[in-house]
Amino acid sequence: PEEAQAETLRMLDVYADFAEEFLAIPVIKGAKTDAEKFPGAVTTYCIEALMQDGKALQAGTSHNLGQNFSKAFEIDFLGRDQKLAYAWTTSWGVSTRLIGAMIMAHSDDEGLVLPPKVAPTLVAIVPIFKSPEEQQKVSDFIDKLLVQLVGEQEVAAAKARQTDPAMPRYFFDKHTAQAIVVDWRDNRPGDKQFHWEQRGVPFRFEVGPRDVDANAFVLKKRLDRSKETIQRETVTAEWLRTQLDAIQTALLQKAAAFRDANIRTAATYDELKKTVAENGGFVRCHFTPNREIEAKIKD
Repeated sequence: PEEAQAETLRMLDVYADFAEEFLAIPVIKGAKTDAEKFPGAVTTYCIEALMQDGKALQAGTSHNLGQNFSKAFEIDFLGRDQKLAYAWTTSWGVSTRLIGAMIMAHSDDEGLVLPPKVAPTLVAIVPIFKSPEEQQKVSDFIDKLLVQLVGEQEVAAAKARQTDPAMPRYFFDKHTAQAIVVDWRDNRPGDKQFHWEQRGVPFRFEVGPRDVDANAFVLKKRLDRSKETIQRETVTAEWLRTQLDAIQTALLQKAAAFRDANIRTAATYDELKKTVAENGGFVRCHFTPNREIEAKIKD
């Protein structure tokens, strides 16, 4: 029984760590009430996240089932004492609900905002040019930039496997399989910028002829829509990872600040009702574990 309890809590920590470290979603861990626990479980633990609309989302559960299910389904084993005993079992799970949680925790009216650790595409490079000469000038600059980020071998391989010069070209990080895309489609730069903004790509690099003359590009961040000019010679794969890690941390801090600002205290039942009705979010209050009281609160 002690090992079953330890495993139940260990898996709860696995889910909490994943939610916070990869999805940048801060969670609160705890045991559910008897009325809310998984039927047949001894104890159910969960992680709860707060969405931007002030509603909570159960983001994962871990159940200590004791011997209830092993007795019902005759899951037994021969112990070292040569006697049959029923197993102490656990059950735990998360689902695609976590994708919804990530969307609802971070995104805005312009579209997705994806944490860098789970974003399929990390950077969208948007070339800006008016003539074939400017296009070649910008293309040469971008090729040098890509070599600094993913290496000559990947740049050559990407060009070999993607032969249509008018389509977005993807270059992959060999360690994470995440992509950097160069959008060569024949669209207005503004359309391409909005396309990648909607899809939550953490960074956009914008490169025009004047940028090339300055040996620089404009970096735009999806998180806060800020922009800055970056000199090409400062760019490496390590530089990009450091920049992305900073965005990952900032996303978690922003979500945690929102969560903490929406935890309110209620000293009475009426205060609880008022807070839920007017503010949403989490409410910290005294609670007697009692099915009748819980039914009243739910009602």
